[in-house]
Amino acid sequence: MSKTSRGLVSSIAIILSGASFAVADLPKMNPDSLEHFPMADQNSDGKLSLEEFKIFVNLEAEDDIGKSRNLKRFKMYKTGYSQMDGNKDGALTLEEIAAFKAGN
Repeated sequence: MSKTSRGLVSSIAIILSGASFAVADLPKMNPDSLEHFPMADQNSDGKLSLEEFKIFVNLEAEDDIGKSRNLKRFKMYKTGYSQMDGNKDGALTLEEIAAFKAGN
C-alpha cells in the first residue's frame, strides 16, 4: 500500500472510530501506527484493552516501529501498557500512545 493510500485509510479509520482529535495533534506518530490502532481496537471503542494492545504491539513489531520489537520479544506487554496509560484508567487511547512516544 502506498504512503498516500495508508494516510487516507488511516484518516478514514480514525474518523469512523469516533476519535475526537486531529491527526496533526499526534506528535511523532508513524503513519503505520495510525493504521494499526483501529486494526487492534477490536471492539471499535477508541481505546485499547491489554489484549488489544498486544495486537497493536505485534502489528508495530512487524513494521519495526519504535520499541515494539523488544516489547514483543520480551513479552513486556503489561509493562508497556501501564507505562503508556497516562491517566491509569485501564484503557489506552491513541492520544496516550502519542504522548508517550513524544516523551521518549
